[in-house]
Amino acid sequence: MTTGIPQRPRLVAAFIAALVLATAAPAAGPDDLSRDRAIKTAARAAAQEALNDLLKADDFRVIELLPRRWETRLDDYMARQLMVLCLRRLNDTGKLTLKDPATVVTTSQVMAAGPRGVNIKFGQNTVDQDIFTINGRCAWAIEHLLGTGRDGYYYLHFEPLDQKPFLDREAMRSGKMPRAEFDRVTSRWQRVVITEQLNADPAKLEDAIDIAQRAIVQGLRMPAKLRKRPDDPKSNPDGFAREALDALLSTSDYPTLRSLPKKWTNNHSETTLKHLILRLLDRLGDPEEVRLSPAGFNAFIMSHFVDETKGGRISRTDEMLEQDITVTNGRCAWALERLLGITLPSFDADLVKDKRKLRAAIREAHCRVIEAMELPEKPWVKKFREE
Repeated sequence: MTTGIPQRPRLVAAFIAALVLATAAPAAGPDDLSRDRAIKTAARAAAQEALNDLLKADDFRVIELLPRRWETRLDDYMARQLMVLCLRRLNDTGKLTLKDPATVVTTSQVMAAGPRGVNIKFGQNTVDQDIFTINGRCAWAIEHLLGTGRDGYYYLHFEPLDQKPFLDREAMRSGKMPRAEFDRVTSRWQRVVITEQLNADPAKLEDAIDIAQRAIVQGLRMPAKLRKRPDDPKSNPDGFAREALDALLSTSDYPTLRSLPKKWTNNHSETTLKHLILRLLDRLGDPEEVRLSPAGFNAFIMSHFVDETKGGRISRTDEMLEQDITVTNGRCAWALERLLGITLPSFDADLVKDKRKLRAAIREAHCRVIEAMELPEKPWVKKFREE
């Protein structure tokens, strides 16, 4: 008996094969790196196969089943790779088809119908994202990957940081929050819904993708190693994040600067760190210079070394920095790398002069931050672990 799901090789077959081969290797440094590289390559291949299934599906009943399939066949890293692949396709307005399009009503169809609206018939499915386009179907997939189950659906929106995030979803869904308060809070959300009308305006679509990037980071969890301190409901996470950002940009002493990321992770909760990450990402387009004292700076900045007007003598013991920490965007990128243990594109004042390259670098930075974070925990997984 078949379920209608495309019959393809198991998504995790390559992953398991790579893992078996990797674990058979001796536990040496180079071999560990090779094993890790092989596992990540196989995970990306599994994510690509899942994306292919999503875009090739021509039956909505099959599409509806795919999130459950991802939940059972993709581990957290694979799922995040799939999310990044979908995020990279949000500017792809190519058309997709369904065998029976009348079974689905999208927001695009409702908007196109005008004031009279659309009569939804019995048995029809309503979908916000336009699953008849590549980017709409990818946005639909991202929402399901960020959701925590049937009772925890995630809408692709960004909440202003000065609200008390991240709001109690249970109170909002259950109706415990007064309607006036609910409307006041949600009126400031920036939600991304892919429609034909949005796809027809390239500038608005680009702005929507920028919002989607921030919304995904906001919806994810910090890595487990950074979840050291529980959230305090009486605290002001965004206030702490702003103070941390101010300290980063005002510190001129490099030894003190180097100590800041560890200080943040030891003293701040997950929510505060997430706020800080979002604020650091927001400043990646800022070319303003920041002060750096030469005293105690036993390092060199690669872009300064390449530029003869800024470079100087280099000692073999000096630390090399890819990010230009004498500029706001470079220092924020440096802090993100230190905080999450990742590498980002190089940021400096010259990058800001080319808007196309800058936007590409910022989007790549968002993708690498997303790869380093974790998906929201499913309720059934949490219950299983507690038992």
